[in-house]
Amino acid sequence: MKGGQMEGDSTLRDEIKQLTKTLDGLLDSGRVKGFKPPKKINNRDLKKNYILAIIIGENREIKFMKLPISEGTMVLEKAPRLATADYMLSYKGKPALILPEWSTKPFSPEENYEESAKNNMLAAGYKLLLNRMELGNIKTKRGLSGAMIFAIVIGLIVVGYLLIA
Repeated sequence: MKGGQMEGDSTLRDEIKQLTKTLDGLLDSGRVKGFKPPKKINNRDLKKNYILAIIIGENREIKFMKLPISEGTMVLEKAPRLATADYMLSYKGKPALILPEWSTKPFSPEENYEESAKNNMLAAGYKLLLNRMELGNIKTKRGLSGAMIFAIVIGLIVVGYLLIA
């Protein structure tokens, strides 16, 4: 046993290093590729106020569409939908919206963040803690060191000797 762990066990740091190596190997080998949506927005489309709309269907199917925006709204299936700057996302520098088909209001990152904060479901704290652990700023508690145990044993021997004498 070493440091309270069995030799077969791996530490969190070792596991992170192993996962990083595996991910780097997959990216270098070309087996994993980046995501490309089926619709593209080019500069000509931007001048005509088009955005990439990611539509979530009622059957949970995702559709990618290129839709024009006029006066803060867009029309999908003959129904006007909100498309203001509050709901805009960005995909590779181009505007995008996530819109449930059953709603006139798109997904809002601000509202989602506030709801996550209210329900204590934010991942930001975990990321910060993990980064600090990787940097070694957080030290794990150590048990009694050998020198400390030696000092305690010597102290007990001295106290025992004084009591007997």
